[in-house]
Amino acid sequence: MDKQPNCSYRLPHGITCKETDTLEELNAKLEECFIRDKIELKDCKELKFTKCIIDYLTSEFFEDKSHLENIELIYCFIFELPSGLFTHLKGLKQINIASNIIEIIDERVFAELKSLEILYFDDNNLPGELPENIFHDLVSLIQLQICDSGIKSVSPDLFKNNNMLTVLSLSNNEITYLSNGIFESTPLLKILRLHNNRINNIQENALRGLNELERLFLSENLIVNLPCGVFQDLKSLEELDLSRNNIEKIECKMFEGLYNLINLDLSQNKIEELPNDLFSNFKKLQILELSDNDIKSIGSETLKGLHSLVKINLQKNSIASLPSKLFEDNIQLQFLNLDNNRIECLQYGLLDGLKNLKELDLAFNNITRINEYLFKDLQNIIIINLQSNKIESLENLPFSGLINLRELLLGENKINKLPVEIFKDLKSLTTLHLKLNCLNTLNKGTFDNLTELMELYLTENEIEVIEQGTFEKLVNLDFLCLRENKLKMFKRETFKGLSQTSYLYLDYNQIENFPGGIFDNLASLIELYLSHNAFTTVPPKLFCNLEGLIYLYIIGTNLSVLQRGVFTGLKNLDQLQVSENKINRIECGAFHGLTNLDRMSLGCNSISELEDDVFEGLASLSFLELGGNLIRSFNPKMLKCLPSLKSLNLGKNQLENLRDDMFIYCPFLEAIDLSRNNIRVLPPKIFAPVESSLMILNLHGNKFEELTRETIQYAPCLKILLLFKNDIKVISPEALNSFKYLKELCLAENKITNISPSCFINLRKLSLIDLSRNKINELDFNTFNGCDSTLTLFLNDNPLSENVFKQFEERYKSQKPFLNSCSCRDSIV
Repeated sequence: MDKQPNCSYRLPHGITCKETDTLEELNAKLEECFIRDKIELKDCKELKFTKCIIDYLTSEFFEDKSHLENIELIYCFIFELPSGLFTHLKGLKQINIASNIIEIIDERVFAELKSLEILYFDDNNLPGELPENIFHDLVSLIQLQICDSGIKSVSPDLFKNNNMLTVLSLSNNEITYLSNGIFESTPLLKILRLHNNRINNIQENALRGLNELERLFLSENLIVNLPCGVFQDLKSLEELDLSRNNIEKIECKMFEGLYNLINLDLSQNKIEELPNDLFSNFKKLQILELSDNDIKSIGSETLKGLHSLVKINLQKNSIASLPSKLFEDNIQLQFLNLDNNRIECLQYGLLDGLKNLKELDLAFNNITRINEYLFKDLQNIIIINLQSNKIESLENLPFSGLINLRELLLGENKINKLPVEIFKDLKSLTTLHLKLNCLNTLNKGTFDNLTELMELYLTENEIEVIEQGTFEKLVNLDFLCLRENKLKMFKRETFKGLSQTSYLYLDYNQIENFPGGIFDNLASLIELYLSHNAFTTVPPKLFCNLEGLIYLYIIGTNLSVLQRGVFTGLKNLDQLQVSENKINRIECGAFHGLTNLDRMSLGCNSISELEDDVFEGLASLSFLELGGNLIRSFNPKMLKCLPSLKSLNLGKNQLENLRDDMFIYCPFLEAIDLSRNNIRVLPPKIFAPVESSLMILNLHGNKFEELTRETIQYAPCLKILLLFKNDIKVISPEALNSFKYLKELCLAENKITNISPSCFINLRKLSLIDLSRNKINELDFNTFNGCDSTLTLFLNDNPLSENVFKQFEERYKSQKPFLNSCSCRDSIV
């Protein structure tokens, strides 16, 4: 592809230039652009320069460009803005000189720019206080943005001639105070951004005259107190953000004059109490943010008159109780968040009249009981969150009438029983959380009316009994989690009705056996988790009707034998995890029917022998994990049924003598793990069948004593070779010559005493070498010259001299050598 030119003409009227090194080069590129793109200078209205090293810019540069209307000079390393810089550009409407290194700025730099409407110069190193007359001539200025530029103070007369200004952004600076009348000359200002400064003092008349201001941002400052009446002129203000300050006390007169306020954010302050008449004038207020304060109590009249309130957030405070009529006037309320407080009891009538409420969050409180009629008026509620409280009983049926409720979160309470009619009216419910409670029994009928339910979480209860038919009406249930309970057995029809369920979690129970046909009703199942249970056998045909199953997990059980036909019916299974069990025998035909299986783990069992045709039927298998067993010998015929195998893990077995033809039936193997066995030597041609495919070889934790050219043969494509934790004492100079594509080599924790300077000479792609924890006492400084230029090198814990360490540390300091090692990579296959 042809390289894009530095300067190019962009329709309708602009030239864009990028990455030039000098002002002279920039001028030359502009000339090229005019000739190449057949344009005349007078037709160009915009100049946009990005990452062009300009350094010192003068008015002469713009002398022939008086027709320009828009200039952008971003990342151009401009240090100084001299007097009269834009004097030839009387018609200029927009300037953007953000992200430079401007430190020196003359007060006449913008002189005579009476048509300028927009000025941005964020992200610079401006002096703490701008020259008082710098904006004097900008009588048409509408938008001014000077963020992240180090400004510490603003002169009272800085904007005295900018009475057309509507947007002013001074955020991310170091301003500490706002003086009286500072914005008095900008009566049309609509948006004022002062967030993320260090403001700790706002004088009473600092905002005087801002009658048109609609949005004021003062968040992330150091404000402790606000003078009464400071906002009295802000008759048009709709949004006020005072979040993330240090405000401790709010007085009633503080917000005088804010009759049109819609959004008030006081979150993340240190407010302890809310006076009764605090918000009395906020007739239009819709959003009130008070989260993350230290509010302990709220007066009964605090929210009185807020008829337009839609959202109130009181989370993360210290509220212990709420007056019963607190929300009486807030009839438009849709979102109420009270989570993370200390509420113990919700009084009768607290939520009366809130017919428009959609979301109610009461999580992480100390609520012990829900009053019978608390939710009676919440006919449009969609989400109720009561998780992480101390609720013990639901006998009074508090959810009656909530026909539009979709999500109910009751997790992490102390509920020990679900009354049969508790959910009878929740016909729209799609998600029900009951995890971490004390439920012992699930009764038939409890969930009968939840015909729209899609997710049911019952994790970490004490469930021992599930009555037959409990789930039969959950015709739309997609997700069922029964993890970490005390289930021991099931009846055949336990899961009747769950024809749409895709995910079933039964792991971490005490299941001893499965009745035949228990999963027959789960025709849509995709994932099944049976791990960490007590069963010793899986009966044949248990999964015969789960044709859509893709993932099956049977980990950490007492399973000892995989019987013939045990996985019959799982023709679409993609991953099978049967690790960490007690399997000592696999019958021939155990894997029949798994025609689409891609990954299988049999690791960490007690397998010592495998029959030749044990893997028959697994023609699509690409990953096989057999590590952590008791295998002493390996017959190549076992792999004959696995023509697609790409990764084989035989680590942590008892292999010692391997055969030359071990991988003869797996020509596509890319990764082999033979780590943590008793291997002393490899047959010369063991990797010949996989010569063109093998890229990863893990031999760590064996008994190799030397590394020579003969140690690993027929592996020219290797990219990763792990040999740490062996007994290697010697590496011959030519040992690695054939591994031209090697990227990672780990030889840590051996007994190597020296390395030949020519050992790595041809390994141009080698980017990581770990030689830590050996006995190397001498090392030539040029040993690694032939490796990748970004080499990461580990030499820690070797008896090298301090001088040698310093030499290598200096050379490879950007890669931080000596600090860690790759020897933690026990398995990569």
